[in-house]
Amino acid sequence: MNVNVNSTSVTSWQTSAATPPTSSIATIHARLKLAGRYRSIFRTVREGDFHATLTGIHLSLAYRRAGGGDDAPMVFECHPRVDEVQVELTPLLLDEVDEALGEHVSDSVCTHLCQRARRAVEEWS
Repeated sequence: MNVNVNSTSVTSWQTSAATPPTSSIATIHARLKLAGRYRSIFRTVREGDFHATLTGIHLSLAYRRAGGGDDAPMVFECHPRVDEVQVELTPLLLDEVDEALGEHVSDSVCTHLCQRARRAVEEWS
């Protein structure tokens, strides 16, 4: 399934830093809107559009250099969580499809957020 991100909005951003070389970053209650296309095959092929709104996105990052030096390998932890996913399909399909698509979108977004956060931390350090 291909998902295209049309717009994003971070509604709150909170950061805190511990003593170097350890730092942490956290987002609280971020919101993300997605739009994409779907294709469903069950007896017939159905295609359409979907809109998903993910609310209450919590992303907690912790990173430090193992060994403390600038050239030491990075130890990185990422813990994403999404409180709610609302999905609208046009044309409508079964509620189970909405739920499955919502879970897929949530998992994909969480994975993508951690990958991007890891790259950003590596660039900052």
